[in-house]
Amino acid sequence: MSGGRRRTYLFVLCPAFSGSTVLYRLLASSRHASALFGHGNWAGEGQFVPAVRSVMRRQPGPDPRIGGWEDPRVTMPWARIRRAWERCWDLSKPVLIEKSPPNLLRAPAIEGHFSRYGDVRFVAMVRSPYCVRQRPRLWIEEARHQRRNVTTLRHVVWTTYEALCADAAAVADRLTGFLPALGRLDPAIGQGGDAGGGASVGEPDRDGPIVARGGTTRSLALLRNRELAAHEDLLRFFGYRLLTPGSEEWERQPWLPEIELRSTLSAPPARVYRAWVDPRWLCRWWGRVRVDARVGGEYSLHPYGGDDGRAFPLRGRYLALEPGRRIRFTWDLSVGDYRLDDSTVEVELRSAGTGCTELSLRSLAVARSWYDDNEEFWRRKLVELEDVVATNGGKEE
Repeated sequence: MSGGRRRTYLFVLCPAFSGSTVLYRLLASSRHASALFGHGNWAGEGQFVPAVRSVMRRQPGPDPRIGGWEDPRVTMPWARIRRAWERCWDLSKPVLIEKSPPNLLRAPAIEGHFSRYGDVRFVAMVRSPYCVRQRPRLWIEEARHQRRNVTTLRHVVWTTYEALCADAAAVADRLTGFLPALGRLDPAIGQGGDAGGGASVGEPDRDGPIVARGGTTRSLALLRNRELAAHEDLLRFFGYRLLTPGSEEWERQPWLPEIELRSTLSAPPARVYRAWVDPRWLCRWWGRVRVDARVGGEYSLHPYGGDDGRAFPLRGRYLALEPGRRIRFTWDLSVGDYRLDDSTVEVELRSAGTGCTELSLRSLAVARSWYDDNEEFWRRKLVELEDVVATNGGKEE
């Protein structure tokens, strides 16, 4: 450490899919700070540094349903982790920055260990429960930990993703006032450049400034209210309000339209219907499938690979089945370690002349953070469906 300066460890505490990378890059724009970009992943997260990934990401926990990395009861070997990070940080810089979403569960332990080797500071952030990808249950759990962090840690400042998007310069000023050693921060920071690369849905444009991407659909707000209504105190603590129909907050929301797609397919309705419910047809445009094609029956689809451990299965159950006319089903949008919302998909079929079908698809309960991905996903799937059911393309059964 040059000049005998006492270093400061600065930790970003923020749930996944809530703008943590934007905040991290803003802090890393300081010429007096060193982050972990380039050491294992584009987002520069300490949990992905190769020397500690096995303990931070793969360590089992007491509950087999969740990984040890997201279970606060699992103790991390902080001495080993600190040494690995210090081999990656530029130790000539006075401020050493790290962000890994699971660390918001372990902030007191981090404070206890790292304070023996330098000053420890935390920047905490949350995002509206109506716009994040996580299910309300997970948002509530993480928000409880975050409330504990901002009320009990010795040196902490907090903000919201919405405040960062609304006035990044003001947030930057608060951060430098909180930790003057940072010096100047660049509030026009984007996601491009040499620091990492790779855009993330719901975060800023790759080479542009931080921009707000809020909004949700009405159906998603109503769905999330079922769990959030019992936790209004937690919402108010972070400056949010329950969105209830008829309220002032409800009326001024920038609501997103439900995703609706239409397509004319070169096959009769009966054939198209079979492609949605018959396992012999489903496997042609989804990969591995498991289907119980009854109302209330469950299905699982593996569209992204085989048995290599990387496939993200889509699961759900059928809510309505009207042969040749209508299919309605839930769609569990869990991806990897993240438990997302159960969307509802409605598919209606109508005859469109000799041997053709007019298909209408509606995807309900979609948040802004994965709205565009969701729409593009179904556009691609409808093209694949056309290839499967086309009169001269698919095989007859």
